[in-house]
Amino acid sequence: MNHKLLAFTQLVAAIVMLVAVAVGDPDLAAAADNNPPTISLVVKGGQVVAGPQVHRLKRDDEVTLDVVSDRADELHVHGYDLQLKLEANQPRTVKFVAKRTGRFNIELHKSGAELGVLEIYPK
Repeated sequence: MNHKLLAFTQLVAAIVMLVAVAVGDPDLAAAADNNPPTISLVVKGGQVVAGPQVHRLKRDDEVTLDVVSDRADELHVHGYDLQLKLEANQPRTVKFVAKRTGRFNIELHKSGAELGVLEIYPK
């Protein structure tokens, strides 16, 4: 594939992804993005300062959750019983397969701060 066609294809995929996010269509977003989803969260003072609040995924997505917090705490993904010990200012990663559909809270255990929600849709 020549460079101009590749660049055009990437541009079209990016536009489709932006439209999917803007209209909140997880099916369109999944079709536009063949890469496994990575969710990146930055937490300061118990609040998310970078990263979306709602993460729309498809069942069986391989998910990578990257988190950096300015305080030690424990990340918990409800419904999946995923826990991740966080040390202050140390990037941490947890990977999992989104096997369950529904709406699942992401929170910090010690502070009780809600960091967002996973919305996992059927394929």
